[in-house]
Amino acid sequence: MNDTRTEDMANRFELYNVKETAGILKVSRMTVYALIKENKLNAKKLGRAYIIQGKDIRRCLDENNIK
Repeated sequence: MNDTRTEDMANRFELYNVKETAGILKVSRMTVYALIKENKLNAKKLGRAYIIQGKDIRRCLDENNIK
């Protein structure tokens, strides 16, 4: 498999939990939960935890002007 394609696939499937996402966005965990509830941040529920893809974090940053 081509290195670029492997890298693209890895970037597409970056997965983060709420605590990691809060660190990336530089907000509290409660803010991350609020963003999920308001449908401003796409997340999947896995048992009791939320899993957020890296691409969704980047989209949230872009769409909500979070710096």
